Amino acid sequence: MTEFICAVKQAGTTAVSGVSLFVFQGVDASKRAAADQQSATLFAHYHRELLKENDT
Repeated sequence: MTEFICAVKQAGTTAVSGVSLFVFQGVDASKRAAADQQSATLFAHYHRELLKENDT
């Protein structure tokens, strides 16, 4: 156990480290990619339907 993790436990808190952080970042990135795709779709819809602009 590292000095940092010992200090975290002594303080009564938790920390994300190592493999847990790596996995969390991967899951977060995949969710963000899906959200980015949805944002682009909504943006195009807004321009096409509400502003009556074409996707050109």
